[in-house]
Amino acid sequence: MMRYPPAMWHESPMATVSRGGVLPSPPGYKWEANKRTLVLALHVGCRYCEDSMEFYGRLSALEISGGIKAHVLAAFPESAPEIRRSLAGRLRTVDTLERVDLRALGVAGTSTVLLVSTRGARF
Repeated sequence: MMRYPPAMWHESPMATVSRGGVLPSPPGYKWEANKRTLVLALHVGCRYCEDSMEFYGRLSALEISGGIKAHVLAAFPESAPEIRRSLAGRLRTVDTLERVDLRALGVAGTSTVLLVSTRGARF
């Protein structure tokens, strides 16, 4: 299981990602599958992630209704069983990837939201 240094996951609400650059597709997902992907970079036990679950649920509902033109994808560094225990069904309609190296996505802390193009470019 991937472990991150505690300093990386300081749970800063001000975590930022630089704009531009091309991101590699995380294992199990291809950026080309959708015109835009809204990546929710989350971490089990992150209080900011927990506090934002209602917002993430609204984003998912907007995707389903066509209110946003992006696919919502949650990316976690943890394994599926840990994610399931943590979420307890709160993100049922959001595709979830496990064991994602969030650093490879340019994420400095959780929770972070990225908008990614079909080529893997960050907006």
